[in-house]
Amino acid sequence: MHSDQQRPVLGVISCNRDVEGQAAQAVMTRYLVSALTYADAAGLLVPAMPGLMHAKEVATRLDGLLLTGTPSNLDPKRYGVLVDDAPGPFDPDRDEMTACLIEAMLEAGKPVFGICRGFQELNVAFGGTLRRDMAEHPELIAHHAPDEKASANSLSTSIP
Repeated sequence: MHSDQQRPVLGVISCNRDVEGQAAQAVMTRYLVSALTYADAAGLLVPAMPGLMHAKEVATRLDGLLLTGTPSNLDPKRYGVLVDDAPGPFDPDRDEMTACLIEAMLEAGKPVFGICRGFQELNVAFGGTLRRDMAEHPELIAHHAPDEKASANSLSTSIP
């Protein structure tokens, strides 16, 4: 980290979560540590609260945007699939905020990065669709990250 230099600001989208019965904005620490360490960037968490803020006012303050993975799924209506049995959970405020942020960042010529669900959000923003049976299809590679405990136990090195 270079304290004497102005580092780029990487916005990281938050997710709506329930923490001990309270609504919270959350980002998994593993995404923050990796992105901020290797990009040598300052991080700014962007709340998934489109009713309280506009993507364009946020995008002007960011040098890049990271759309992280999360347990929630993108609502199929976002990519034109109308179903009643879509597997959740869903985070409609994140869906809305990321769609608007992607548009605002691209209009400003700024980079947008995606991990897991973030790739899906980028795909949908560019007109793509998603395959809904990825988790159950035996011929496809499992794509969900391990839970936090399993992930922590499988690491052989520590993150500084």
